[in-house]
Amino acid sequence: MKRFFATLFMIVLMIPSAVAYANEKIEVIVNGKEIVFDQEPVIENGRVLVPMRAIFEALDCNVDFYDRGGTKTVSARKGERVVSLETGKNKIYAYGDGYNKSIDLDVPAVILNGRTMVPVRAISESLDAKVEWIDETKTVIIETKKGQYNIKSEKLDVVIKGKDGTELVDFYYSYPVIENADNNAFIDAINKTYKKEAVAFYEEIKGEYLAYAEDFHESLKTYKAEGKDVNINYPLMAFYLDYDVTINRNGIISITSNYYYDTAGAHPSTAKVSRTFDMKNGKQLELKDILNGSDAEIERAIFKAYSSWFGKEFENDKEYADMIKE
Repeated sequence: MKRFFATLFMIVLMIPSAVAYANEKIEVIVNGKEIVFDQEPVIENGRVLVPMRAIFEALDCNVDFYDRGGTKTVSARKGERVVSLETGKNKIYAYGDGYNKSIDLDVPAVILNGRTMVPVRAISESLDAKVEWIDETKTVIIETKKGQYNIKSEKLDVVIKGKDGTELVDFYYSYPVIENADNNAFIDAINKTYKKEAVAFYEEIKGEYLAYAEDFHESLKTYKAEGKDVNINYPLMAFYLDYDVTINRNGIISITSNYYYDTAGAHPSTAKVSRTFDMKNGKQLELKDILNGSDAEIERAIFKAYSSWFGKEFENDKEYADMIKE
């Protein structure tokens, strides 16, 4: 993930020699915190351009680069929302969680001192953030959606290498931490649970999947040493864990953890774990706390909801159970 910023973007639109940028200090503040850039923001044609990776990460995204079939794309993932930008194109695509939108860039991405610069408003609004420009102080203020409880992220972003130094696994996690100034025991327990699961995911990848990646990599090396026609290099595997906060109001917090596994096969796989917490009463809610009826009636209601996935209505629970066993 980290390699592409040093290598890829020299192919993006290069800055024409005739372009002149406003020589003014521009501040960018995200949720009350000023962002420090290694390449200062600039103004072109009335638009503020900022380093792409820095602004995505300030907006709590995981950033990645894909080069598939000659098409080079930068993507940023925040929970189920994915924002992508194909190099050389003046359009941003944002999709996921029921959202699908394309945004035209009236100022294209450019390279400045080795950094890819993008319009800050378009990037921020693709993630549903509010953007305000204060001309008097040359300040961009970005505010993301907030809820009743302040929730921040703890992150780990690494590339795991094999025994010979080859990069084998791209790993990223982001887990929620609920602010707990009052040392509330229930909040502390929630935070510990999410941290424990994130660390366990990392250990799983470093163990089982790294061993698989090592075997695959060694097999390719052997085939090539034997003179066999192997036209592929080791494909970097990718594993991500992040989250969405779907409810954060009226004393209720609902969080969905999103697991992403790309083992360089035909397509990646995903898994989700959702929890809802009653913060006032200090308990994790179950379906029977929300829905009326017996356990059997609740299960049946779920069966009926899932039936649309299979494109049919089930006559009875046994018919559904038989189908999911297949």
